[in-house]
Amino acid sequence: MIRVGIGSFFARRIRHGRARIRINRRIFDAEVSDSGISKTFGLMFRNRIGSRKSMLFVFKNDAKHGFWMLNMRFCIDIIWIGKDMHVVDFVRCAKPCKSVLSCKANIPKRPSRYVLEVACGTVESLGITKGQIIEVMPHHQ
Repeated sequence: MIRVGIGSFFARRIRHGRARIRINRRIFDAEVSDSGISKTFGLMFRNRIGSRKSMLFVFKNDAKHGFWMLNMRFCIDIIWIGKDMHVVDFVRCAKPCKSVLSCKANIPKRPSRYVLEVACGTVESLGITKGQIIEVMPHHQ
């Protein structure tokens, strides 16, 4: 399996806004967020995320994409991934906030192309480390 997620390779692995992500031996069903509206709302107002579910944000450019937890109802791990599909940074169990005034943005130390949101505790339980490869696999329906 090819492990880089750039260009048409990446596009071929996304079907109907969904992808499969492999981290170590665990496979996640990912909802792909690649439009302005879906990126703005993300997991807002949802009640939970399953242990094998995720949301993958796809950006056109590398940057220090900040994420805040406004209107979230649960904690999540946030994983920033470079265009070469290596983990560049992560935050464990980012906490929700209710007010714009109390919300702090979670910003990676290095630029990324993708951001993956998973259930709180996933980074620790899977032993995810910076530099680790994240695989995007074809999503079969």
